[in-house]
Amino acid sequence: MKKLLIIYAMLLLMPIGLLAQNDSISKTKNVYKNQVDLNLQFLGIEISYERKLLNRLSIGYSIGGGALFRSNGKDIYIERIIHKLFLDFQLTNKFHISQGVTSSSIFYSTSDDNSGVSIGIETGLFFKLKKIELGFEPSIVFFSEGDWRILKGGHSINNYKLRGVTTSLLILRIPLSRW
Repeated sequence: MKKLLIIYAMLLLMPIGLLAQNDSISKTKNVYKNQVDLNLQFLGIEISYERKLLNRLSIGYSIGGGALFRSNGKDIYIERIIHKLFLDFQLTNKFHISQGVTSSSIFYSTSDDNSGVSIGIETGLFFKLKKIELGFEPSIVFFSEGDWRILKGGHSINNYKLRGVTTSLLILRIPLSRW
């Protein structure tokens, strides 16, 4: 178990050296209009794109894959593909909050061993440490059993059942580029 934790820590920290920015970022207010981030989670990865709307407000889209873990305290859900549309608000230089709508395919849940599609309303809280950010994303999740390809079988909103409030494990956000 100890070796597994060491390997996981090394996998999380390895991209920092490979993807770190070399150019300096101005210490004044955020002067960039676009940003691409890499979000690392336990056995999952997301790429997000943000476009600045106002001085402290951005709109963005994110797509991710892998085994993205979520839990509501008693059940664990593992998402394999996730799409997210979000608004990001910069509270201070160190804190920001994002509010978004997600759609994902879940391939495992400990409550009923079913696969299907989930939609959710998500709020992310992030704290900046130098160039990287740490955070987590609690969300309200609705789940529908069946084929994850929405266009194939069609899912109506009536088929979705509330699964409660879930949260991700720790998220490590690494800025790839700002322009």
